[in-house]
Amino acid sequence: MVKLIDLYPYRRVAGLQGGGFGVGGSGVEGYGGGGSERGALEVGGSGGDRGSGIEFLLMKRAQGKIYAGQWRMVGGKVELGESHWMAARREFEEETRLSMRVFWTVPSVNQFYEYKTDTIYRIPVFAAELEPEAEPVLNDEHTEYRWVSGEHVADYVLWPEQQRLMGVIERIVSLNQILPEWTIEDHR
Repeated sequence: MVKLIDLYPYRRVAGLQGGGFGVGGSGVEGYGGGGSERGALEVGGSGGDRGSGIEFLLMKRAQGKIYAGQWRMVGGKVELGESHWMAARREFEEETRLSMRVFWTVPSVNQFYEYKTDTIYRIPVFAAELEPEAEPVLNDEHTEYRWVSGEHVADYVLWPEQQRLMGVIERIVSLNQILPEWTIEDHR
């Protein structure tokens, strides 16, 4: 079976309030939060960033490509001999030409069923925090991009599971609760 990855690039935006998804709880089973007291990674400043929001980088798929015309995050296939996290980093660099400030694995998976191949996909999910002024250089897989706040993601992203995952990411980031064991250190 083909191994796939999803990576959700985002940037912090001062003054933009988080929690725009209205996700009940954290959206992560067994994940109840707890903040920095449990050793969560504090990125983007002090605990004063709590409540600041994020914007997700969404890119519109080009005609002739899978999911043509849809707004999506970074996605792709794992190549032979490559780990999932290495594939996520490679696909991110190919699709955006950007650098990551923080690269981490999201404690959830993207799941869906494809009837044509009778396959249930369970795709590892990654997130990448970018510099606030980051602007991608798109490859031929995408025709345009937008920075979209959590409250407007559903206006662009059609897949409910991807909307849910962006809510999970937004909650974790807005509460500064990226745990050390989720952070991928060797990402540069």
